This record gives sequence, C-alpha cells and structure tokens, in this order.
Amino acid sequence: MSETSHGARYKYCGTCEYWSGPRQPDTFAKTVRFSSAEKGKCLGKFKGHLKRGGERCSSWVTWAVVR
Repeated sequence: MSETSHGARYKYCGTCEYWSGPRQPDTFAKTVRFSSAEKGKCLGKFKGHLKRGGERCSSWVTWAVVR
C-alpha cells in the first residue's frame, strides 16, 4: 500500500469524518496518513458506496480525530 500524508483540512475522503477506510493521524493531529487507492465506505452523501481515500466530494467534513 502506497501511503500519503495530507493536512487535516485537505478535502479528501481520507481526511473526512464520513470515510470508514484505514488511516492514521500524526502525533499532533495536523496530518492524516492514508492510501489514496485504499477504499472505505462512505457514511455521508454516498451512503455505503466504496470511495478511495484520494477522492473528493462536496459533503466533506473534517475527521473528528484531527479537529
């Protein structure tokens, strides 16, 4: 799995509250590490559809762990 780190405010599924895929916040909760290709269920706008960590959508909400 090729991981990437993005700032918590970047609007990718991997940094969204509604994405259920695997990810890890950094020590200071400023960035989130996830694979752009890894899939997880969307629990928001796309209700149950598999979305890749690197995708975006208009219903993005900051992941609570990094708020």
